[in-house]
Amino acid sequence: MPPSQDVPPVPALAASDLLLPALILRQSALIHNIATMASYCREMGIALAPHGKTTMSPEIAGLQLSHGAWGITVADVRQAAVFRDAGVRRILIANEVTHPNSLAWLRAIRDTDHDFEIICCVDSVTGVDLAGGLFKAERALDVLIEVGFDGGRGGCRNLAAAMEVARKVAETPGLRLVGVSAYEGIIEDNEDLVDGLLQRVRELVQAIDDGGGFADVPQILVSAGGSIYFEQVVARLRSWSQTRPVTLMIRSGGYVTHDHGFYDSRSPWGTKQTGPRKLIPALEIWGEVLSTPEVGLAVVGFGRRHAPEDHGLPKPLLRRTSDGRQLDLPGSSIARLNDQHAYLVLGHGSELEVGDTVVAGISHPCTAFDKWRSIPMVDDDYRIVGNVRTLF
Repeated sequence: MPPSQDVPPVPALAASDLLLPALILRQSALIHNIATMASYCREMGIALAPHGKTTMSPEIAGLQLSHGAWGITVADVRQAAVFRDAGVRRILIANEVTHPNSLAWLRAIRDTDHDFEIICCVDSVTGVDLAGGLFKAERALDVLIEVGFDGGRGGCRNLAAAMEVARKVAETPGLRLVGVSAYEGIIEDNEDLVDGLLQRVRELVQAIDDGGGFADVPQILVSAGGSIYFEQVVARLRSWSQTRPVTLMIRSGGYVTHDHGFYDSRSPWGTKQTGPRKLIPALEIWGEVLSTPEVGLAVVGFGRRHAPEDHGLPKPLLRRTSDGRQLDLPGSSIARLNDQHAYLVLGHGSELEVGDTVVAGISHPCTAFDKWRSIPMVDDDYRIVGNVRTLF
């Protein structure tokens, strides 16, 4: 039944009506970022399995899948279970799985859910032994051999070690080798080191293919690519001349909301870059001004419980006054965070009063989402148009 014309419509809830502090997700920026990465992957002819651990949000993962993502990447079996329960049917665990409970979950899923696709990594003969005996040859677990670098996280450090693992997989009926994986995202400002890692990926794919190690698969999967060096990964690993097709799958995660700090300064699509593609920061943290106890200092009601600080402090963007005005905060910065408080040092020409709202950008979305279980999504007029859950 349509509502009575005599009853005025209920106004949409605005972000300014929220209890503070609050983390806010801008819908247009989110959709722009998802569509931009999806378009790039189509243009390059590569697959995308965005890393779900960034958001752990079924709603955001659903948007990524609806824009053509192959599936969702996760870091462990617990995350895989969360996204499978949310309806995701293809999952890449970009990590080794070694604990008996995790391996038992994988075995149960392989035995009972035949339409569900899951892939994980191996980097040791011991890891192959732990997994291999649990799976049936007719329902073998698909694995990627992970290649690493000295001082990095998991992954075989040289070709000889990787080939030993590949031979062990070939001897294990419960496992099927489908490709090679690497992760370059933790390398800091060293494109040569990234190139060296990617070259080892190429060498391993070639060596396994030469030995017939991919004979049981219709295509070879090569997986790498975080949110910083993904263009370099695509340039080095997109083209192949193997005995069967090779699919490059990148795993970028932070691109989905980008940020005002860590990723914006490092991504090839940051706001200060000159290329044709730009990502837009989609997350803001809002807090009220609780006190102005000293000249040039405001204490704001959000802290490390609400905003990340592991890759940089929040960046003040603007001041919302109690009468609805929005004003810039030139030269201002947040000096430090306590659990519940931010210490905002005012720049020349900046003013804040008790009761104002400070809108700040965050740095590093991966450790912003995990602090919130429900995040309001707003349109460009800051009217609340939806909500996303996080299932950490």
